[in-house]
Order: sequence, then structure tokens, then C-alpha cells
Amino acid sequence: MRTTGILWGAALLLCAVLGAAEQKDIRSETPLRFSVTGTLGGEPNTEVLLLDESGSVVGSAVTGSGGRFLIQVRQEGHYRLAIRRNGGLYTLDDVALDSAEPNAFVNLTGLRPLPSLEPPRPRADVVISAGRLSEKVPGKARRLYDQATRRAARGDEAGALERLEEATRLAPNFLEALNDLSVLYMRRQDPARAEVILRRAIALDASSWRPHLNLGILLLHQKKYAEAQQELESAQRQGPASPLPPFHLGVLHVIQGDGKRAETCFSRALEIEPRFPTAQLYRGYARLQAGQLQAARSDLAAYLEQAPQAANAADVRRRLEEIDRTMLLQSGRR
Repeated sequence: MRTTGILWGAALLLCAVLGAAEQKDIRSETPLRFSVTGTLGGEPNTEVLLLDESGSVVGSAVTGSGGRFLIQVRQEGHYRLAIRRNGGLYTLDDVALDSAEPNAFVNLTGLRPLPSLEPPRPRADVVISAGRLSEKVPGKARRLYDQATRRAARGDEAGALERLEEATRLAPNFLEALNDLSVLYMRRQDPARAEVILRRAIALDASSWRPHLNLGILLLHQKKYAEAQQELESAQRQGPASPLPPFHLGVLHVIQGDGKRAETCFSRALEIEPRFPTAQLYRGYARLQAGQLQAARSDLAAYLEQAPQAANAADVRRRLEEIDRTMLLQSGRR
């Protein structure tokens, strides 16, 4: 069986399936004026909560079949989204709503798959609202950042770029804005400028894992593998709760032909976030390349269960059929 062709022949762009969400509102005489919509990585039947700055729940929804949700609230302000999973509450992302832009869209996973190239060329993931913003950030810079967040979520990268540039001009040490600004430059094929911004962010705070992650991805794209590994390992040390650093380390090891280390990294990513379809897919292909047919089959089947409408779903099903035929032939020879 040509496992190399099987390994990287699949197109790795996932397709978000938008389904209806069951909405639960808190009743009041004040009309609903603001809304947050988004997706949770194709994960259905998961409760999404909207918390105000005091941590109180002000709205909630249950994701529909495609992981889509809608929450409406009555007051403008800064909110935090969270999900309830396995009895625990996990905060994910910040959103800001005001009368100028009353609607926000968020992708709560922030996990974007890699393009299908030989070898795979990872692109950085914009992870907007990387955390609670520093209290030292001026109000105008904070508002510009919030506006950029919403613009980027709507696909208006030019508008987001303009506002992030202005925010970092007003607040040169605004770490979150610098990180997101660098990613937008990476997407605009300006790696030199992105690298300068990322190194500036790391110089400001070497303990922040996202700039290390994005610099590692940038260096990986430039085939500077030793430097990329150093940055990705730093991101993994500084951000042990994120599945992204081990995932991209796995990609690096795949490129270097070290399937065993790649499998270990993808497994680590899945330990942190079990519903990470792309990591599941990549681990399956790494196992397939190593001849672990049963384990590979399990991973690819789990990927299809999580992302049945993905753009590459038909190809993955063909790979499963090929694995089944090969296993049947092997069993017949025993």
C-alpha cells in the first residue's frame, strides 16, 4: 500500500457545518439588542455561556448539529464566552459589544487546519482576544483592539489591520494587539514584518506563549526548522494547556521524517483537546505511514465522526476503504 501517498494526499481544509442553536434568554423588560453568534468546531449539544465582567451568566445557548450558537443580551459591554464540559466550566474568548457594532461572531476553537501541500505548509492561527487585556492599555487602544477583533471575525482583515496598527501606535507595549497584528501580516504574505513584530512581542514578555507559537509557525514555513523547533518548544513550555504547540511540533517532525515523535506530539495535542479533528487526522496518517493500520483506522474513523461534512471527508473515507482492503488481504495470508 502506498502509505506516503495516503499520508499527505488528503485536503486538510475543514468545513464548518452551521446548524441551528437552542437559545435560552434571561427575561427582562429591556429588549434584546446585542448578539454573539459563532461556531464551536462542529461540536453539537454543548452549552455555551456568556459571562459578564463579574463572572455572572447573562446568556446561554446549546450548540446545534454544526456547532453553531446564538446568544442575545440587553446591555453593551465586555463579556467572556465559556463552555460547560464534563462538569467543568472552561473560559474561551472575550467579546465586546456596543451600539456601534452590536453583533459579534466568534470561532471558539481558534484551531484552523493546515493547507494540503507537500510538505504541509502551516499558516498561523489568528487567536483573537488572547486573554484578559492589560489594565495599563489605554481605553482608545482597547476599543480599537475590540473593533479589530470584530472586523477580523467578519473577514475584514484590512479593517482589522488598520485598527491594530493604530492600537499599537497608541500602546507600543500592547502585547495582544502585537500578536494579532503579526498574524495578519503573515496572512498578507509579509513574513519579514511579521517576524519583527513577533520578536518585539517576545522581548516585551517572553512568558507569553502565543508570540512564540506564531514565530515558530513562521520559521517552520520558512524551513528554518531548528529555530522553529526552539520557538514551538518555548510555546509548549509557556502554554502547556494549549494543544496548538504540540500539534505544530508534530507537523515539524512529520516534515523532518520523524513519524514516531510526530505521533507523540499529536497524541499530546489530543490529550489536551480530545475534540481536535485535524490532530486526529494527522495522527492517523502518521500511524498509517508507520504501518499501524488498526490504530490509523481508529483515528481516521474518529476524525470523520467529528467532522463528517469536512471538505476532505470523501478522501478520508477512501483511505479507510483502502486500509480495510489491506487488512483483509493481510489476514488472508496468515
